[in-house]
Amino acid sequence: MLILPKATTINAMDLRRESGALLDRADYRRESFVIERAGKPKAVLVPYSEFEQLERIRQEAAERYFASVDEMRETFSDMSEQEIDTLVEEAVQSARSP
Repeated sequence: MLILPKATTINAMDLRRESGALLDRADYRRESFVIERAGKPKAVLVPYSEFEQLERIRQEAAERYFASVDEMRETFSDMSEQEIDTLVEEAVQSARSP
């Protein structure tokens, strides 16, 4: 299992004062920073390669989701909406019962 180092928390003023140094740390040292304003997290500064990886994961998840939706539409295309609602309700009841 991959264990990532915890992101360093900084405030928005630190980002404003030290933006160049923080960008270098993110790029060269692969550090991440949670940026807070008034004690609340507002954004995250991460190395660009990690952002690319996150975007790839998001895209793959979206593709899998829409493929599943398309598959379900095809599978249930010959059923009425009422029949599908009945099947869903039965599945929900089955999952809720001990």
